[in-house]
Amino acid sequence: MKRISRDDLKIPLVIGISGHRDIPEKSISHIESKVIEIFDNLIQKYPHTPLVLLSPLADGADRIVAKVVLDKYKDKISISVPLPMDINAYQDTFGKGNTLLNPEKSRAEFDELFTKINAQTDIYIPKTIPMLFDTNAYNAMTKDEQRNIRHRQYSIVGEYIALHSHILLAIYNENSTLEDGGTAEVVQKKLSGNYKYMQIDNEDVTYKEQGVVYAISTPRMDKNISNPIVPYQITKLFPDGTKMIGLKKTNHDSSFIKKVKNYLIGKDCIIFQNNNNFSIQHQKINCFNNDVGKYSADILKKAQDDISTTEDKLLQKNIIMRRSAAYLADRVYKPLQGVKEKYILVFISLIVFALALKSNIADFSFNLYIDSVYILLLIPLSLLILEFNSVKKKQEDYRSLAEGLRVQIAWNMAEINESVALNYLSHQRSELDWIRTAIRCVNIFYIPTPNNECTDSTLVKEWWVKEQIGYFKKKIPKEKKLEKRSNFLTKLFFAIFLFGSAIFFVLNFYPEVNEHMQHYIWNLTILDILQILLVVVPITITTYLKSKQLFDGNDEKIREYSLSLDIFTHAKEMIGDKEKKYNVQNTIRNLGIEALRENSSWIITRRTKEYTAPVN
Repeated sequence: MKRISRDDLKIPLVIGISGHRDIPEKSISHIESKVIEIFDNLIQKYPHTPLVLLSPLADGADRIVAKVVLDKYKDKISISVPLPMDINAYQDTFGKGNTLLNPEKSRAEFDELFTKINAQTDIYIPKTIPMLFDTNAYNAMTKDEQRNIRHRQYSIVGEYIALHSHILLAIYNENSTLEDGGTAEVVQKKLSGNYKYMQIDNEDVTYKEQGVVYAISTPRMDKNISNPIVPYQITKLFPDGTKMIGLKKTNHDSSFIKKVKNYLIGKDCIIFQNNNNFSIQHQKINCFNNDVGKYSADILKKAQDDISTTEDKLLQKNIIMRRSAAYLADRVYKPLQGVKEKYILVFISLIVFALALKSNIADFSFNLYIDSVYILLLIPLSLLILEFNSVKKKQEDYRSLAEGLRVQIAWNMAEINESVALNYLSHQRSELDWIRTAIRCVNIFYIPTPNNECTDSTLVKEWWVKEQIGYFKKKIPKEKKLEKRSNFLTKLFFAIFLFGSAIFFVLNFYPEVNEHMQHYIWNLTILDILQILLVVVPITITTYLKSKQLFDGNDEKIREYSLSLDIFTHAKEMIGDKEKKYNVQNTIRNLGIEALRENSSWIITRRTKEYTAPVN
């Protein structure tokens, strides 16, 4: 078994290519220079992220870009070839429809490029991605019928590229008419999110699967189409109709607060929020990959064990990436979040202690300095909360990514050829878009096939269903124990506080008691010391415990875990039903949707828990 490399652990940035076939010879060098400019820009912007090119290797633009990659970026960019139809039928279309193209030369060029692509060493990037195509039916058709089928297949492969790419690179003349399977149609689908073949519900009222297009204006051989206004100009096209000329650098926010945030999240991975939403998505993927690189040695060991259960390379790729996300969430950022949480609780407790001390003992000799003390404590507390929120969001993001990939893997095991991104976090725009985009684009590793009947559900049950049931059964009693203990201690110290407050309220009516207790410590009487022990300390500890309950959210976890346990237990019974009363694939699909829905609910709840410093 080939050892996993560091790049195998990462989520790639996928660039899809769509372009005209009839590009003039004199335009090729201009286009090549613009393609190099775009790829250099992407490599510079996302240095921690491997790139994958989806190119059907049709005549013209597809091959121009593929040649640039193979000549200049062969060690940095992998190529995968989505095939619109059977490869022999596809090759028969080369050079046809244009008298300036030589069919034999075109086929030889395709074979040369295809041989180089097949020689790539990355075993987890599929060399070809065949679209669904009935070769026998196609061969029995008339030429006119075959022409219609070809246009449909070009539309299908164009949709696949548009939907599964982070960036669509369009090399076309914007004056071209809209044709089935043409580049103008692919660009329109990428920007609008209106797809016909890729299992997208156009009547869905949630947000559409839209994306950004990098367009290179280019002339065509067709004399009936006017040349672009500015030939070879790079234009970024956005779904809202915005256009950005060239690859301009963003003016980064240099404010003090922004610099502090950048320092806290890591100088080597900065998110610039004043960029467009798609750029932010890509930056977050790059930050994820940067984190993967930091801990790759430990992740590699665990990922190597994970993939031992299957020989399917495409399934292995998703398993490997899920391990990366789960490791970062559970082994890196969850413990780090716990450390930050403890520091915050200590500072909150100190502030409450100082406030309670001042308000309860007016003649305390250090009262003059307490105001400055808790103000000074607020400064590191505020920075800790800022850092905690950054770590907390990363932990939640990576855990959500891992859960999405877990369901995707289970579906792939059950031969359900559907992207979980279509059912996950569809209402969480901007902040969590990158997770859906990442999951949708990594689904290129699972080749499109018809949804076959799941012949063996054992792997799904062992890898996913039983593992989840065991996890929830273990967590529920633990969370209940923690919740019970926390509630008991909170009530105990709050009762002590109420008891102490009542005692000193009564004693205020008997000032002669103080006269008999004249033992001073820092200007404190014995009565003052008792007041600290019975009022100040209990209210401080109560504040600590209630704050910890807010951080941990044990009661919410118990409800979520119990619901999930019931769902997975029921699904296990349905999947294992010997009378075959249930369709296994449908059961696993519905279980996945419920798991995704529960996880969406989890992250929405966690996102709404913001922790702020107490104020006087």
